[in-house]
Amino acid sequence: MLKQLFKKYFSENQLVRRTTGLLSIDILQKASNFLLLPFFLRFMSQEEYGLYGYLVAIVTVLSSHLIFSLHHAQGKLYYEYTGEKRGQLLFTASSMTGFVLLIVMVPLYLFGYDDELIRLMIRNEFDYNKYRWLILPAIFYAAFSMLLNNFMLISERIKLFQAYNTVRLFVVNPGSLVLLWLVTYDAVWVRFTWSYGWEVLLVVLFGIPYFKQMSISWNKEIAGRLKDICSPFIIGSIASLLFQLSDRFVLDKYRGLSDMGTYNLAITIASVIYMLNTSVVNAYLPSFFKEQNFKVNYKKTTRVAWRLFLIYLGLGFLLFTLTWLLLHYEIINQSYSDVLRLLPILIIAQIAQSLILMYGYFFLFVERTKFGVKVTVAGSILSLMLYIATVPSMGYYGIAFSMLIAAVSMLLANVWYAKKFILNHHEFKREN
Repeated sequence: MLKQLFKKYFSENQLVRRTTGLLSIDILQKASNFLLLPFFLRFMSQEEYGLYGYLVAIVTVLSSHLIFSLHHAQGKLYYEYTGEKRGQLLFTASSMTGFVLLIVMVPLYLFGYDDELIRLMIRNEFDYNKYRWLILPAIFYAAFSMLLNNFMLISERIKLFQAYNTVRLFVVNPGSLVLLWLVTYDAVWVRFTWSYGWEVLLVVLFGIPYFKQMSISWNKEIAGRLKDICSPFIIGSIASLLFQLSDRFVLDKYRGLSDMGTYNLAITIASVIYMLNTSVVNAYLPSFFKEQNFKVNYKKTTRVAWRLFLIYLGLGFLLFTLTWLLLHYEIINQSYSDVLRLLPILIIAQIAQSLILMYGYFFLFVERTKFGVKVTVAGSILSLMLYIATVPSMGYYGIAFSMLIAAVSMLLANVWYAKKFILNHHEFKREN
């Protein structure tokens, strides 16, 4: 019986084989953020860890939303074009990404609005000028790294992808730790500079095959298709930006960087699930976009979502147990003990957000992204209202419960609409 289960869920399961075989290094690199946590917490105070986490969140969220899902659209259209047109797709997608970033970020920095924006987002006093010119290239790096990662996976350049993440695994976080040990300067500045400096360099070096496949020619038709796919994401991106940064914004407003440090540790641990899910989705995308039958892809999405739910529950239990052990043996300072109460709530919320991503790709495939945008907007408004209502009295517990309610509500809405779309489609009805 065990042999049959192993064959069914591992040896004969394409998604599992691709995830473990192709993306093992990627998963390990992302997991290193958790595995090296005790060491980072030794070299960074609770306030420094909270500020670093907030700055990274700003970079990650701004870049991922200012790209307006152009990397996803690039992946969707990659198999629809061949030869020179495929090269034009890569050039057009990257050009549009650069253009959007320039028209948003240059005026912000040129007129000093970025300083006002950061001061609005982070209430506690800190020397923003020290980090100002680090954040700008970090945002550009993060956006173009999404295009590059999507290209490496969708074109199945697996060795290149593994080499890229192997270098990141052994250079970025371990190097940061060595530097924090050797240098007594501002820990936030040291870690941020080292990490993103290397990330920018690696995107340039490993992006050479991406640049080589480009046809340096703007294609108006492809640009129109990219715009049509991504347009609904503009409002959704703004709303999602609100959803993903409002937790730290409200917590900082009512509590401070010390509580931010505790929350940042808890969300970092819980986010291991979401980061693992991005690797799973990356392994899933090539076969997903190659398959042009929406019914087959719906069944794949539902089947994979259920399996991932059970796997992530088990992973969540493991993360909780490891965190308890680290606190029990005082490898992590006892000042972070509230993390154990936050983790179960945040883990369930991260599982829900991971499954939302799976259904999001299905809506992208069937070009029904407007519904996903509506759900994102509604979920963002709901979460912000709950944060404001609960954080003054409950602190980071209010954030955790609010995030859980919003994420589960959004997941249920996505599942409902996916079922409704399939059942209302005439081809599906005729076959059943």
